[in-house]
Amino acid sequence: MDQRNAGTSAAPITENDNWDVYKEDQISLLDHLEVENCHLIGMCIGGPFIANLLKTYPERFKSAVMLQPVGIDQNRQAFYDMFDDWAKEIINEQSGPTTETMKKFKHNMWDGDFLLTATEQEVSRIKTPLLILMGNDLYHPTVHVKKNC
Repeated sequence: MDQRNAGTSAAPITENDNWDVYKEDQISLLDHLEVENCHLIGMCIGGPFIANLLKTYPERFKSAVMLQPVGIDQNRQAFYDMFDDWAKEIINEQSGPTTETMKKFKHNMWDGDFLLTATEQEVSRIKTPLLILMGNDLYHPTVHVKKNC
């Protein structure tokens, strides 16, 4: 799915935006399309999106695949830096989000642990069949695969 403020989907950014807002966008779209059950696949930030969906709405999904999921493993500052670069572009392109709003949004998105939307314990409790294909760089650490296989 094309998320808010990614690709060509512009939307207002508020200081309350977080992973759960995106999760509800995704569920709302599935509801609108009358999709009761489906399979999930996601790459990079798709991993945290999937984890959040599976822990909240497990009955909606038959299986999931995470490709190189992002996550936290002694790399939080790298995510902050990447976000700050993106935030500068958004502030310059859109009327609305202030520097303070973007700072709060950054912390809402990148202050979580492990898979950002799910702790290691929450991921271990997911019963939906899940295949995780590991990444191997700063943003896509191997720890998520190794600890969940």
